[in-house]
Amino acid sequence: MEGQVVGVDLDNTIICYDGLFHRLAVERGLVSFGFQPSKKLIRDRIRERTDGEIEWQKLQAEAYGPRIGEASVFPGVRDFFETASARGVRTFIVSHKTRHASYGPPGVSLREAAVGFLRAEGLLDCLRDQDTDVFFADTRSGKCRRIETLCCATFVDDLLETFREPEFPRMTERLLFDPLNVYSESLPERRFASWAAITKHVFD
Repeated sequence: MEGQVVGVDLDNTIICYDGLFHRLAVERGLVSFGFQPSKKLIRDRIRERTDGEIEWQKLQAEAYGPRIGEASVFPGVRDFFETASARGVRTFIVSHKTRHASYGPPGVSLREAAVGFLRAEGLLDCLRDQDTDVFFADTRSGKCRRIETLCCATFVDDLLETFREPEFPRMTERLLFDPLNVYSESLPERRFASWAAITKHVFD
């Protein structure tokens, strides 16, 4: 186990935006207060509107940028990184995130906002090198190439699309984080509803 490398996605894998997206959507009058606080359901409802895709991108820009501090960390994430550190397992965070949002406030770096969130939550302290162990890619294929370059034995992601990329490394174990049971149980990837289950799988 010691010396193993594990990569982890960032948005909706480490950072939970459900409550924040609900708050922002209610503020903008895009959903009612009683609407279920689920990022996916909120996205689908907004996209039903005229110019819904643009409205959704504006909401994302706000959540991933100026308001990211109102998001939360999924339960069990901190324990996973602390366990990895204690076991001598190298962890990297690899995210498909552009530097700026198309419809966001000018000058706001989404990447700097994300690193600031990780620092405020104390998660950077669990990485071997706080300044170099978080990576961002402009494209999903670029993210997959980075995972391969880092020689990740295991990668955790909430999006099946990541694992379906032709450039995702074949020898990397694929752990799908699926807390809302969105995906089918018949998938070849291992599915996990919680970080506690992921921690048990990786370290037990």
